[in-house]
Amino acid sequence: MFSENNEKMRAFGEKCVELSNFLHEIGFVPELRTTPLKATYHDCCAGLREMGIKTVPRDFLRRAGVELVEMSDCEECCGFGGAFATKFDGISTAMAERKCRHIATVGVDTVIMGDLGCILHIGGRLAREGSNTRALHWAEALVND
Repeated sequence: MFSENNEKMRAFGEKCVELSNFLHEIGFVPELRTTPLKATYHDCCAGLREMGIKTVPRDFLRRAGVELVEMSDCEECCGFGGAFATKFDGISTAMAERKCRHIATVGVDTVIMGDLGCILHIGGRLAREGSNTRALHWAEALVND
């Protein structure tokens, strides 16, 4: 039974594709935004380290007319990490605060990411700090406001 379930999970996993890679593979070309957007990009740990996602979302954003300003330590973890944020809340909060400082230094009104956990964590920290900087998934940023 266990081995049968593992095979089913493996077969299902082989059918799954990350969104930016899928869109890249099918030749998706984003429409040019009519509303200007100046943003920075946070590389999410799972996407960057487990799936090697770095340039494709940025390429889509630039082709859509998003002005990307790289923050320092854009590849540094925000501290969410699933259960990490609850087990080590003090460390997690400090990591998010550090990330928010990096975001603030580049003078943008939006931080773009590809992971919902990071969006919740960084967006929540920005809101608690009273920042007007919003957190968006990169696919949301392709659409005009």
